[in-house]
Amino acid sequence: MNDRFLIRVFVAVLSLLCADLAPAQDRGHAGQGKLYAGGAIGRGGYDTDFERTKAVIRTTGATTFNVTANATDTMWKGYVGYRLSPHFSLEAGYWNFGRVNFSAAITAPAAATLQRDFRADGYGAGAVLWLPVSESWSGLAKVGALRTAVKASASDPGGGLTPLPAESSHKLNSHWGLGLEYRVSRDLAARLEYENVRKVGDDAKFGTADVILWTVGANYRF
Repeated sequence: MNDRFLIRVFVAVLSLLCADLAPAQDRGHAGQGKLYAGGAIGRGGYDTDFERTKAVIRTTGATTFNVTANATDTMWKGYVGYRLSPHFSLEAGYWNFGRVNFSAAITAPAAATLQRDFRADGYGAGAVLWLPVSESWSGLAKVGALRTAVKASASDPGGGLTPLPAESSHKLNSHWGLGLEYRVSRDLAARLEYENVRKVGDDAKFGTADVILWTVGANYRF
């Protein structure tokens, strides 16, 4: 799939940087503030097979339908971090995964349209491993967990079919990511990241999906 290909490209680029550049020296971290804060904005998607979604649609009485999904909302996050060493830090923050919706064109037993919206966000924390590759560039890998919340809207397809109620879920999800950071100045840095949050949602209610997020942002060290 496309995201796996992009991850492979990222790893290849990072490997080349590590091979071609001299090992980075400690860039005066001891003399700099260890606390930093930042934010990022971007786009992403929801990776799911829609099998649970189809099963939920069937509970309305629909037997023949076609599902179309849309996940184009902007995603964003804000975070704070603490640098324990040049190669290790801890980060915590808030993630907003925007909105995804689906539309089901029902043709049997009656012609109807069912639309449902989902909104997801979460709070979490994790560990970040840093790989300096030059005076200005560093690679990063992170792993952690997020407490996510998903809200599904109510939906009434009409046509004598059973309406779906509004539902919500709260769950602890694993989270990982890869990125590149460019230090613009002593205290300011820009960052490009890919992140994946696993199995957001609830299979017992409306299903789960892996949330995929690409962002660009900046952080400031105090």
